[in-house]
Amino acid sequence: MSCEQQAKSAISHTHPDFSNPALAARAWADEYEARQRIEALSHRQAQYIDHLENLFTDGLSPVQFCKRLNGVNVSKVSAFLQSSNWLYDDNPNGNHAQWRVRSQVRDKYLTEKSTKVSPSAAASFTTYQPVLLRDGAVWLYRKYLKGQLPMKRSWNGEYTHDKELSGGIQ
Repeated sequence: MSCEQQAKSAISHTHPDFSNPALAARAWADEYEARQRIEALSHRQAQYIDHLENLFTDGLSPVQFCKRLNGVNVSKVSAFLQSSNWLYDDNPNGNHAQWRVRSQVRDKYLTEKSTKVSPSAAASFTTYQPVLLRDGAVWLYRKYLKGQLPMKRSWNGEYTHDKELSGGIQ
């Protein structure tokens, strides 16, 4: 049997026997339910995209983005990104972490904003701030919806601050 014949036999569409009212009604109901499932999925995806577009703004750090997500423990977001190999601490022996972007995610998920600081009494130095890109925001948002971001203990289980969307995104 040729590939073309196999494809045709695999696609053999069976039409219901319209002379049998029960079979015709069942076929109509199956088609109607399938269409409803597709429309519901499309609606959920549109809400997801709209909600993500409302959350993301150019120039946000990952922590600032996560502050817009209900229930995320933002004090642990940078450590989560470090464990995901997105960030590393440029000052591991210091009192405060100085987060830098790892090369494998730079320019796809995150970038860095550098600022030169010149205090009058000390030598000048450069600070770096991770800046979230659109693909990075999508990745973080998916982790959020899957419950994989660090969450607050007092989190109410709602995935959004927006009351209209609170039931429809999950």
